[in-house]
Amino acid sequence: MVKKEPMRTDTPLYLKETQQLINQKFGKIIETSQYIFVCSLSKENWEICKRHKLWGVPEKAKAAESALKRAKPWDLLLFRVNGGPDYVSVWMVTSKPFVADSGGPWKKEYNRE
Repeated sequence: MVKKEPMRTDTPLYLKETQQLINQKFGKIIETSQYIFVCSLSKENWEICKRHKLWGVPEKAKAAESALKRAKPWDLLLFRVNGGPDYVSVWMVTSKPFVADSGGPWKKEYNRE
């Protein structure tokens, strides 16, 4: 059985410019119909993301929560650490979003969030 790549009919703002930025920073990536979300976060939160291979947003961050709800498997996350001019990584979304009632690893390791 062959699975087709998910196709989107709408075009995100700045898709071409973002694709060029990713290609320049991380090398050529096959251009597809996935969304690309830019994620700005603190150095402490980035360390937790890397350690747990998990991205999350606080409940009160409505814009980030909206992006998280729109992210689908195969979409890309482009990470930028606050205070830094450079992007640090690009990840691919592998699952649907979920709510961690416990607050996830951020609540346990970095209790200011």
